[in-house]
Amino acid sequence: MEVHAHISPSLHPKNVEKIADGDTEVLPYLNAAVEAFSEAYDSISKVYVAKDLAAKNQAWTKENVHMLVGELAEKHLTRVCKKFDSVVASMTTSIDALDGQLNSPITADAERFNISAEIRAHVKGLSVEDRLKFIDDAFASHDVATLRAILGAPSFLSGMSEKERQLRTRMLHEQSSPKTAKTLAALRRAKEMLETRGGLLFSEMEKAVGVPRNRIFELQKVNKHALDALKA
Repeated sequence: MEVHAHISPSLHPKNVEKIADGDTEVLPYLNAAVEAFSEAYDSISKVYVAKDLAAKNQAWTKENVHMLVGELAEKHLTRVCKKFDSVVASMTTSIDALDGQLNSPITADAERFNISAEIRAHVKGLSVEDRLKFIDDAFASHDVATLRAILGAPSFLSGMSEKERQLRTRMLHEQSSPKTAKTLAALRRAKEMLETRGGLLFSEMEKAVGVPRNRIFELQKVNKHALDALKA
């Protein structure tokens, strides 16, 4: 999409695409956010074009131009805001689902019942420092069987706190499902971008119109009263 110097670069859809950093597996999950920013950027651009054309109409006063362009901007703004809200809601659902996958409990392998119990007993007998090193080494070597034995049972059986077990469970899921972890991180960043930059829609649209929104509302009110008087 073309870059316009008069529109804040923070609203350009390329910002969302950069989140994927060229990862073709992640980018499709961001398409809705890209579309939302594209629609916003394009809408603001159209208001600038409309203002320039309206200003050339010598039959219209400056107030006429402001009011008519402001009404157009309001229509665009309403549509784009709904789009942003819809995408944020959809992303929230996806984030919650992926988050649930990465936080789901781990079950120790049933066929390794005896050895899993021995692993937990061994880990529980270690000092805190040695226990941390043992688990870190298991992660480093991708020893999933050992990690499942430790994390797939109540934390006290391995001498761990429940908080630590939950943290390590999340780490194992992320290590085992890197695509899910990457997608979740990207969705969170895109959602944050939609939420934090949504406010720019109002200021940028107002800048495109050239006068504050409340001034447009005043002009609309005066215009309505004049039209009503003509009908009397």
